[in-house]
Amino acid sequence: MITLKHINKRYLHQRVLIDVNMSFPSKGFVSIVGPSGCGKSTLLNVIGGIDCEYHGQVYLHGQVVKDLSKKLRVTMIFQSYHLIHYLSNRHNIHLYDDFHPTRFTDFHQNLIQQFYKLPVSKLSLGQRQRVAILRALYPEPDVILCDEPTASLDEANKVMVMRFLKELSQNALVIFVSHDHKLVEEYSDYIYTMEDGEITNTIQYDKVDKAIVKLDHHFHPFAIFKLALLGFKSQKKRFLQMCFYLGLALVSIMLVFTLSFSLRHAIIDYIESVLPKSTISFQNINDIKMTKNSSIQHVFHYVDGVELLGLSENRERYMKNEALFINDETGYTNKIHYGRLIKENHEIILPYNTARKLAGNQHVEKLLGKHFYAYYKYRNLVKGVEMKVVGISQERLSYDAFYQAQDANLMHMKALFGDQLQTKLGILYYKGDGKKVLKTLQKQNPRIQFKLVGEKTKQNMNKTIDRIEFILFLFALIAIMSSCFIIGEMMYLFVESHMKDYAIEYAYGARRIQLFKQLFYSIMLVIGVSSLLSIGALQGLLVSMNHIVLPKLFESSFHVTIPISLLVMTLLGAIILVLISALASFIRMSRFNVAEVMKQ
Repeated sequence: MITLKHINKRYLHQRVLIDVNMSFPSKGFVSIVGPSGCGKSTLLNVIGGIDCEYHGQVYLHGQVVKDLSKKLRVTMIFQSYHLIHYLSNRHNIHLYDDFHPTRFTDFHQNLIQQFYKLPVSKLSLGQRQRVAILRALYPEPDVILCDEPTASLDEANKVMVMRFLKELSQNALVIFVSHDHKLVEEYSDYIYTMEDGEITNTIQYDKVDKAIVKLDHHFHPFAIFKLALLGFKSQKKRFLQMCFYLGLALVSIMLVFTLSFSLRHAIIDYIESVLPKSTISFQNINDIKMTKNSSIQHVFHYVDGVELLGLSENRERYMKNEALFINDETGYTNKIHYGRLIKENHEIILPYNTARKLAGNQHVEKLLGKHFYAYYKYRNLVKGVEMKVVGISQERLSYDAFYQAQDANLMHMKALFGDQLQTKLGILYYKGDGKKVLKTLQKQNPRIQFKLVGEKTKQNMNKTIDRIEFILFLFALIAIMSSCFIIGEMMYLFVESHMKDYAIEYAYGARRIQLFKQLFYSIMLVIGVSSLLSIGALQGLLVSMNHIVLPKLFESSFHVTIPISLLVMTLLGAIILVLISALASFIRMSRFNVAEVMKQ
């Protein structure tokens, strides 16, 4: 049994319901009659839980309830139909299922058989009312609230609907609001008369409650997502505009990250190609003997004041135009393609690129056993030492070099310029983790200074690119924030335009959290489509850059690639910013008055 006690309601300074006290049985056909504007519809909204801003108490079986729909299956047949225009007739009828784990059987499809497939916008007023009535009857409700549901129907359909309601009242409570006294008297079990917000005839009934029918539970995991999708489908232009603005901003910021990421790695690769790999430089001022370390594979000592000029076949004197300038003599290798490894101090191995230059038109293998002269300059003296090529490696370096035995250069320099030469600086090649090897060397040789080769250069380069990237990021961030502001405004307008649809959903059992979820899905749809569009556009831009633009600007094989980690971070950041921009929409949805919206 449902009981209303001392229900009062105001709209501004006007009293709409005045100390309403009513009792309703668990089943039967109860009518409330009265002239327009007397508060009948407002009373239905209070009973149905749509309007919670009132004074007084609603009781169910003697217990106070604020929202009757949370305890019973309550549906409404509205005077203004309140169909959701972007849903099909079938979806409108089954709207209850979107917010409850239930499934019911359609018993009255013959009411709309002739226009079942027509869109809502093409239905006549009578046809819309029939769909609204079926929507209320579909979930086999405990309570059916009817706000003049037959007003737009012809006489034949009016009789059909009233008979349906009368039949349902045998097992459910039908509360029927109307100003048609003749119609009410024919079908009602109980009649209340209402005038100016007051019940002029109050009757209480005690009826045995009907047994609760066990429901057929059915889970609809994508129902709310489908509603969000259909909502955007009804406003494609606004949806595409939001996707365009956000996609444009995402392309901008992802392009910044992609270019800076690719440029950074290109510069690092270039530095590593110019500098010897896996090397540590050291400074030994006091000529201290270095402790042996199993990670060290090769050590080279620079001779102070001595400069390597190049390799030449001329044994008589150094001629710059006849010599091949050598950038590096510090390295070593154990990978031989032609020849053998070094056994003597006067033997050298050439990397393939250097051998190719020295061989000219001949095959590089012809260089094996051939003698060259390495010319060095010390102060004003230029002297050469004879070298024999015994091997050629597979390495293709970006600079010219040759490899010799460890400490062979010290022996050659002393033979050329005397024993007074000093060696304070050097370089060593290691295997394994460079930082761990460096830490071990510093611990074993505390009086010798060690540094990873190229580490300082990489750090400086990274700092420079970080500054450039930060400036570009600020511009891109401004773009994405502007887009988020526009999207937030458009999303608010979208929510405002669908507010009545949300109110209808709320009237059919949707909770606020489900409406929030629907809005969240709408936002995620915008982000998802924008992300796909932006990634596709970015991929197209990169293909064009890598195959058309960059080959014309750079001789080297500079290639731009998409960093996946940065891409994911960008999309996560976009999701957070868009959700923040949509806060106004969430606040609007949390505060909207269902009853007020339904009256609009």
